[in-house]
Amino acid sequence: MIVRYVRFVLCLPFALLHAGTAVDQELTLLKQQREKAVATAIEPIERRYQESLEQMLRRALQAKDLEGSVKVQEAISTLPKEAAKQLVGPWTLRASTGYTAEVTFRGDGTGAHSSAEKFQWRIVGAMLFVGLDDSKADKFYLPIKNGQMKGINVWGNELTITKK
Repeated sequence: MIVRYVRFVLCLPFALLHAGTAVDQELTLLKQQREKAVATAIEPIERRYQESLEQMLRRALQAKDLEGSVKVQEAISTLPKEAAKQLVGPWTLRASTGYTAEVTFRGDGTGAHSSAEKFQWRIVGAMLFVGLDDSKADKFYLPIKNGQMKGINVWGNELTITKK
């Protein structure tokens, strides 16, 4: 009887630790699935919004409506902030050479590569620059479409990055 009690007392923390780990893993997976579903639902709305703003800007410029074009340009300038929000989190990078890596973008303009390499990122206009500086940076074309971006690295290889 005492042996059973000792076994129970010794095994209980391990069982609770394992149960917590399974719950944590399931909760993390559920949150990731939700984030992916939200991003997938929002992306077409954001794309149409950006396209509409660009059309509106062209019309305002053709009509020589300076005040209107300034207002539309201000609305367009907020789009990089929205793209930055969508960018934060884990992504899978694939190069045309067959190279694959996991990358994580953080909200502070930094990120980490699966090789433990750290990097900086910034958005300028419709371009995402990923690297130590713009001359040595991989470049991706915004907006994010269907959870993906296309780009090119410093060696001229095509890149695709997909939100996880």
